[in-house]
Amino acid sequence: MSKAVFAGSFDPFTLGHKDIVLRSKKIFDEVIVAVALDTGKNSRDIDMRKAIISASLDDVDVKIVGFEGLLTDFMKKIGADILVRGVRNAADYDYEKNLMGVYRSLMPELEYVLIPSKSELNHISSTVVRELCKMNAPISAYIETKAEKFVRELYAE
Repeated sequence: MSKAVFAGSFDPFTLGHKDIVLRSKKIFDEVIVAVALDTGKNSRDIDMRKAIISASLDDVDVKIVGFEGLLTDFMKKIGADILVRGVRNAADYDYEKNLMGVYRSLMPELEYVLIPSKSELNHISSTVVRELCKMNAPISAYIETKAEKFVRELYAE
């Protein structure tokens, strides 16, 4: 049985993230969304980020868990050796290619799967959602409607 981890800060979880999860579900038997506790990016409360993900994926059979420390240690602990990452552009690809070397040095058995985003989602990022939210601008084109109240509560200033 294949067990894949889709990990990130998800600060916040977007429609682009959801698309990667849905497409991963078509490939792997089990997909775990792993939310980094502390990413060093001033990320918001992990329980609220998990609530946003849960609302966004309420109709999808996935596990949503928090983790801290090394991602590879977490993956070994849960018995997963497939890491899924989404890429929107060449910059994302270059970043992931370098990161892959680090992860594989820590976990040689790791399979690293990059899933390119759909072209209509390439402009979506957590940073854009946070900035739009600060300005009280519409965000429904970037996040799941069911999660909007959580996102507004967490990121509006």
